[in-house]
Amino acid sequence: MATKYLPATTQPRRQRSTECGPLGVKPNDDQGRDLREVTVPKEIAEFQEAVHPKDHRVFFGAMYLAKLGFAHRLLTMLPVNRDNALFPPGDFRDWSEIESWAESIADTLRVARESGACDPSQLN
Repeated sequence: MATKYLPATTQPRRQRSTECGPLGVKPNDDQGRDLREVTVPKEIAEFQEAVHPKDHRVFFGAMYLAKLGFAHRLLTMLPVNRDNALFPPGDFRDWSEIESWAESIADTLRVARESGACDPSQLN
C-alpha cells in the first residue's frame, strides 16, 4: 500500500488524487449494494488516515483489453468471467459526474487561494 512509502514525519498534504473503481454498467451488485461503496479497497482507510484527504470518491472505470498485459488478459479468459461477467471491457466512466467533482475541487482551491488560506506552491 502507498502508506508504506510515507515517512513517519510527513505532514499530511492538503490535496491529492488517486483513482480506482468498479467496471460495468450495473450500479449495484447481486445483493443490491452500491458497487462504488463495496469496491473501495480496504487500504483506503489507512491511506485516508495517513494523508487526511478532504474528500474521497469512487467512479466507474474503464478497461481496454488491448492495453492489458499478458497476465491480466489471461484473467479475462477464465471460466468465471464467462460473457465478461466479472471483467467487462469498455469505458464506464460518467464524465459529467467526474467533471462536476473536479470543478468542485477547483472551486474549493480557488476560494482558499483568494482568501489567503492556501498557498498553491505547497500543493505540488
